[in-house]
Parts: sequence; C-alpha cells; structure tokens
Amino acid sequence: MQRLSLQYHSPPLAALGISAIAGVNRTTLAFGTDSKTLTHASVTLEGGLCYSLELGSFGLRADTLMASNSTLSLTLGAGYAF
Repeated sequence: MQRLSLQYHSPPLAALGISAIAGVNRTTLAFGTDSKTLTHASVTLEGGLCYSLELGSFGLRADTLMASNSTLSLTLGAGYAF
C-alpha cells in the first residue's frame, strides 16, 4: 500500500489542530504460483479532515478520509519527536 497525501492548514482551523487532507492511495495485492493467481490493484483518490494534537514531544493524529471508491476510513496514530 502506498499513500501520497497533502495537508492544508487554514489559519482559523490550524489553531484548533484541524486541517484538510487530500491524496492518492494505491493498493496492490498479489499471489502468484503459476496459474493460481490472485491479483488486485486499485488507485483511489481520498479527501477528508485531520486532527493533530501536540503534547510536548508526543503527537496524536486522527484522519478521516472518504475515498473515490465510496469507502470511509479512520486512521489513528501517535508519534514521538526526537
């Protein structure tokens, strides 16, 4: 799975930690072994909102994305800045 996304911070919403996010998601699934093939590849466009919270060196992030194939996803993440 490969994802390329752009994040835009608007001044009034950036103070709240909210930003718009848009991107392209490419998913590939492959199984080979002669004629028993399982191949799936898809490219979707995504758009949604991101919420970021900075707690010192720690950061929390939640993304809500709607894709062009009518799927909705919620991604949660945490990070630490060294």
